[in-house]
Amino acid sequence: NPGFEAAPSATGLPGGGWWKSEGRGRLVVETDRTVAHAGSASVKLHADEPTKAVLVSQRFAVSPGDHLPFAVWVRSAAPAAGSSAYAGLAFRDAEGKVIGRAYFSSQPLTGEWARISGSAIAPAEAGSAEVHLGYTNAPAAIWYDDVLVTITNELSFALLQGPKSWPGRQDLQVRVINRQTKPFRGTLNCVIDKQVHPVPVLLEPGTTRELAVPISVTGLGAHSFALALLEPTGRVLGEQRGKFRTANA
Repeated sequence: NPGFEAAPSATGLPGGGWWKSEGRGRLVVETDRTVAHAGSASVKLHADEPTKAVLVSQRFAVSPGDHLPFAVWVRSAAPAAGSSAYAGLAFRDAEGKVIGRAYFSSQPLTGEWARISGSAIAPAEAGSAEVHLGYTNAPAAIWYDDVLVTITNELSFALLQGPKSWPGRQDLQVRVINRQTKPFRGTLNCVIDKQVHPVPVLLEPGTTRELAVPISVTGLGAHSFALALLEPTGRVLGEQRGKFRTANA
């Protein structure tokens, strides 16, 4: 619901999975059908006392290294001289912990619509992202509208399930996404303690596949691994590295 056109949820928050995170004070959130940058609605944030909070979107899947341009439109009623707003993205790992933020500030607010924009790269271990629309401007009201986030890289891959903590034969689970308009043919290479385990990859245009990468772990103790997505020419399109330990069952 990036334009806030959908009906509000039962709690009064914008439909589509939006929720609020309050660090201080009480943020009031409303879908406003009298103010809009485009379409017929926007979201209005306001508070009666000093407040620090963000309106948070539903999470969406990302892969480490994904390129994400971001933009949103903002305006304020009776802004204080020099006041601004901020918005952007937060990234979470597989357990749901926030591991990084990319926030962007507006120009000084004038009462007219202004665009906040920037670009972020999903950090290592990122599994999902969410939009954050910030508020620190009590008692003034702020409206946001027309949120836009895209993933612009044509190929993504993510390690969904890494090495286990025991030696022997096991599988890594990897997700590969092809956003191209042509098929992708390449190789997933997993190197465990200098042993190479290659798996061919074939994806039709605009498809996603989850692949099992068979590996063999020898011995107990500390190990390292490197997982790389390669073109047929051998050019590396993306890489993830990590360490793990094995022990007796």
